[in-house]
Amino acid sequence: MATVRRKAVDREGNEQQTLVGWANVHDLSQYNLVNVCTGTTLKGKVGHYLYAIVNETKHVALSPMKARNIGIKSKRMGKKKGVSDLHLPIPVSAADEPLLRYSGLWIEMKAPRKHKPKVSDEQLDWLAQMASVGHATAICYGMDAARYVIQQYLSGKHGVIEDGERRSDIEYVTGARL
Repeated sequence: MATVRRKAVDREGNEQQTLVGWANVHDLSQYNLVNVCTGTTLKGKVGHYLYAIVNETKHVALSPMKARNIGIKSKRMGKKKGVSDLHLPIPVSAADEPLLRYSGLWIEMKAPRKHKPKVSDEQLDWLAQMASVGHATAICYGMDAARYVIQQYLSGKHGVIEDGERRSDIEYVTGARL
């Protein structure tokens, strides 16, 4: 009797797709964000600004030579190991400060912790590098964590856990790793 191989479940991808679905309907108007160039209020949905960086390629059906050539071309075109999964390029200030605090938010999306996802050194290095040049950064274990981080970020409270709540599903990364 042949062994039946179970299809791998892309838990991280499923969580990210759910987050993007939420972002596509979540309105920015509740945050009173101002365009730093024009002074006008930002309008639209979070999903209009949130985008994914597809930095993973699987060349399963390709010949080894073809896969190698695609990998070399991708690297020459700027593909880098460790680049985060999501970027929200909206600059924000802290809730109580008029000065710009962050120039954008980078999120490294992971499956919920119960699935034991790993964060690579390259991913930690990327987040630290982005934090060192003024970006907010976070590793989010699941869609709920990422949604919370985005809402806190847009409210000017990045890194603040409300009401003494404990969150083991979020890690904030600073520039200290470099």
